[in-house]
Amino acid sequence: RTFLQEVVQKMFMRLPCIPYYFKDSSELTAEIYEKMAPDVLLCKLPKESGVCGEVERIGKVIPVHHDDTFTCEYKPYANGEFLNTQYEKKFKWLDASYDELSGWLTALAKAEMNHEGLFFVLRRDEYSPGHAPALCVKLSRSKGFEFGYELQSNEGMSRCDTFIGATYYSPYVINSTNDKSPESSLNLELIELDQSLCSTGCKFSPPCSRCNGDGCGFMECSGFTHWPDCPSGSVLCKYEACVGGLCSEKPICATKCK
Repeated sequence: RTFLQEVVQKMFMRLPCIPYYFKDSSELTAEIYEKMAPDVLLCKLPKESGVCGEVERIGKVIPVHHDDTFTCEYKPYANGEFLNTQYEKKFKWLDASYDELSGWLTALAKAEMNHEGLFFVLRRDEYSPGHAPALCVKLSRSKGFEFGYELQSNEGMSRCDTFIGATYYSPYVINSTNDKSPESSLNLELIELDQSLCSTGCKFSPPCSRCNGDGCGFMECSGFTHWPDCPSGSVLCKYEACVGGLCSEKPICATKCK
């Protein structure tokens, strides 16, 4: 490996030790917690030896309302399986914004792609059956970054799964796919009625953010490129797969031609 790769690898292995991002549970206040909403904070527990290093137990921060404190809800891993949920009041929590996580993961994590989309993996050099699977972070178009563990299927395909509930929401998501309001249902009905626009109307894509050029070609996009929903008065026809397989899919919208 090159010298630069060696440096990056050492930084990667020391990632959980970066004090700017991980703070002690005693530093988390109700005011900070509320300010970071709707993010669900990631927490990690130290190894039994107390040596900062591999992230083996991660969970989500939840408030303890009767005494205004916080606890880390997690599932320990042993003998190849995750055990029942446990709680720990002494933990480290990830104090980072979506944009900070974007740079952090791009620089120090390994990007993977499967049929479910893009995710990042924080793997160790050495593996022991007693260790939990590698920490992974999935990039979801409808949410943001979701933390979980990397799992492999019997066919050897990797995926980011066993999510722990820690999610850092993207500020670039316009409309939540979880919106169950009557207005949302009405919009879905109108879209179904107007799908004929995809064959008869004029097609376009909304302006993208974090992109260059058309946001889909070589060196013009990345996994952090964001596409807003099709604007009012138009319908979503399909998503266009972009170059490299690591870029966000480009929405193709249609509206009545003028």
